[in-house]
This record gives sequence, C-alpha cells and structure tokens, in this order.
Amino acid sequence: MKKLTFILLFLLLTGGLALGSGGDSGGGGDSGGGAGGGGGNSGYSNNYDIGKRVFFRKLHCDSCPLADLPLEQQSVATIMPLLSSKGDLGKSLSYRQRYAVKYFLKRRFNL
Repeated sequence: MKKLTFILLFLLLTGGLALGSGGDSGGGGDSGGGAGGGGGNSGYSNNYDIGKRVFFRKLHCDSCPLADLPLEQQSVATIMPLLSSKGDLGKSLSYRQRYAVKYFLKRRFNL
C-alpha cells in the first residue's frame, strides 16, 4: 500500500511540475525556441531564414548583383519582379531559393 501511495504521489508531483514549468512542448506560431517553444522551426520560419541567407549570400554581398541596393522598402519592392523565374535575378536561383527570398523580403520589408 505504501508503494502504491508513493507512486501516485510521485506521478501527481511530477505531472504538476511539468505543467507548472511550461513542460508543454507546444509553442506559439513560428517560435523555434524560447519559453515553452517547440523544438524546431516551422515552415514559415524556415523560409524566412533560408530567404535571408540566400539574399545576403547570393544577391546582396560585396560582389553580388544587388550590392548597391539600399535596404529600404521602396528599393526592395523594385526588385521583386526580377525574382521571377524569367527575371534576371531569378535565373540564378532555384525555385525554392526564389520562393524563400521573396518570402523573406515580404516579411522583412512589409511588402
């Protein structure tokens, strides 16, 4: 009887601690961590990160085609059509890269 009481007490205490400490692994929205965040990036966060990486490594680096582009909403809006598959910039990127860069720019510059 003591053993059963101990086990029940243990389960109640550890269950209560897990819930009280944010032990629920679900996070909010695209949070990839933080307080109570899930354990990984969601698709949207992943697109943003990939788009940012591709933009700064292939399009806006010192020797890249958009090196002189000011990072302002109006300037960035002018290059969006060039990121289509037929555009000058789009030809050098895969479909996935183009999609991620457009996603990054839309979110970053509120386009």
